[in-house]
Amino acid sequence: MDLKEIISISGRPGLYKVIARSAKNFIVESIEGDKTRLSVNATQQVAILDEITVYTTTEENIPLKTIFENMAKRKSEGSLPSPKDNPVDIRDFFKFAAPGYDPDRVYISDMKKMLKWFEIVSSFQPDEPAEELPAATEIEEKPEEA
Repeated sequence: MDLKEIISISGRPGLYKVIARSAKNFIVESIEGDKTRLSVNATQQVAILDEITVYTTTEENIPLKTIFENMAKRKSEGSLPSPKDNPVDIRDFFKFAAPGYDPDRVYISDMKKMLKWFEIVSSFQPDEPAEELPAATEIEEKPEEA
């Protein structure tokens, strides 16, 4: 599962795939049903899913990709909890998905967000190998004519 081109935009629901980049902005497309495209400028807070980690009780944090892989294993064995399930069930599940996570710094809202993101990403690219995903293209900035 390639998370390098999938981002979360602060203040906007869902996840987005980076279509193109320039020095000042991104062109992104929603990976959920409507495929809406929009421009994201440098002032907006953006989190690339590949760079997100989860706090642990040790010094080394767990990458989101590892948590998603553990969720995929559990999904193949049975079912995952829903983000709307009982918080106790979600915390029990995260003991498997993110072994050693720090319960004092990883809140239930973070866990629900990760479950929701996993559902979106797995429906976007269910079994697609990472090598076959198209890479984002660079936008050439043309100098303004005077």
